[in-house]
Amino acid sequence: MNFKNIKHVKNLIETKGELNPYDFENIFKLDSFGARRLSKRKLKILKVINPTVKKMLKDGENVYYMTDGIRTSNMENLFIGWILYYYNHMAFVFTSERVILFHLKSKKKKGAYICEIRYTDIKSIHSNLFGNFTLKFHNDKNISFKKVPRQDRKYLKEFLNPILEQAISNAATAIADIRNLCPRCFNYITDYPSLCSNCSCKFKSPVVAGYLSLISPGLGNIYLGSKTLGFMELIFMIIIWAGLITGIVKEYQRGSNISLFLFVPIMVFIFVLHGIDALKSRYLARKGIFPNEKINYDKDINN
Repeated sequence: MNFKNIKHVKNLIETKGELNPYDFENIFKLDSFGARRLSKRKLKILKVINPTVKKMLKDGENVYYMTDGIRTSNMENLFIGWILYYYNHMAFVFTSERVILFHLKSKKKKGAYICEIRYTDIKSIHSNLFGNFTLKFHNDKNISFKKVPRQDRKYLKEFLNPILEQAISNAATAIADIRNLCPRCFNYITDYPSLCSNCSCKFKSPVVAGYLSLISPGLGNIYLGSKTLGFMELIFMIIIWAGLITGIVKEYQRGSNISLFLFVPIMVFIFVLHGIDALKSRYLARKGIFPNEKINYDKDINN
């Protein structure tokens, strides 16, 4: 079965006799208009992440369910704003052993980093009517996801609770956070090293991302692979600085005292705007492990 040529969800559900790791009947539902619409959305995402999923799965590991949402927090909403929706859109793949999280740039394009949460790391789950789905770790740290479809939130509570009851005995070995994975070999990566100790894949540095944005907002985003967003931000800052310099030159030509005129904008733009953007870029770069090379997950995978 060539996954890329599948156009309708029902074609996947009818492949139950074929050897594949997905429980398509459970992932996709066609019993209502809302369910069919959600399944169509899932199919678009699954086409994007399928090559990586096939590479990642261990022997005997199966995919029971999948959905998507926005990984976020109140502090991110306050200080970062709408940009977090670009960096935090995630696909969640629930397997027989763990939850795999894939960064998405859109429903048709995979993002840069991959993470996982093992069931033994999770203490409990919660959801509310506002679309929030929250995982609580054993140290009581929470990670929230927004815009998770209501149908999926309801199912996941029923699906995860029995698994968590069986996994709670391993709480002593749990890690109270999302585990970052090497984008090439999927090895668990601690901290933010320059390369993977297992496959030598080179990683982008959060510090470098911060310094680039300190030089000019937008450069950090370009470095992290978000070229469209980065160039938009860079052009915006160039326009602002061009206007500022033009104003200074005009005031100088008029013979005005420009010392105070220079001091205020320099303080504002360099120590505030540039500084805030540098902190933002460094923070976003620590969302996961960003590879410093293009990785082709379709290689050696035919469907």
